[in-house]
Amino acid sequence: MPTSFEIGRLAAEYLLARGYRRIALLMREMWFPGDRRMYEGVGRALDDAGLGHDSLMLRNLSVDPDALSADLRRLLTAADRPTGCVCRMPLFAKTVVRVAEAIGLTAPGDLEVISDGLNRQTAVHLGSA
Repeated sequence: MPTSFEIGRLAAEYLLARGYRRIALLMREMWFPGDRRMYEGVGRALDDAGLGHDSLMLRNLSVDPDALSADLRRLLTAADRPTGCVCRMPLFAKTVVRVAEAIGLTAPGDLEVISDGLNRQTAVHLGSA
């Protein structure tokens, strides 16, 4: 099973290989030991691609449905919105897609969404679903 670092690196590399250059890393409010390593893996991929820190939008999100939807709506309607999202939780990935569709974005297309693969039963790659 890949490490949290590798999951972050591979997810970001996947998005970068498909041309997505503005990546949002959507994390839980409270970080656990692997969360820092996932962030570092995403950062490594961006560094290896020669992209600066402004290519990454880091958000710590609540699992409260109303707060989550509101935060994601603000993120996806911003002038500098992400074109790719790496989600620490499948809940975040599913909500990103729902909010994106509600505001007229397509996934994949306007936005690619990936959920981490720490647990094969909950891993979601919504861009090809």
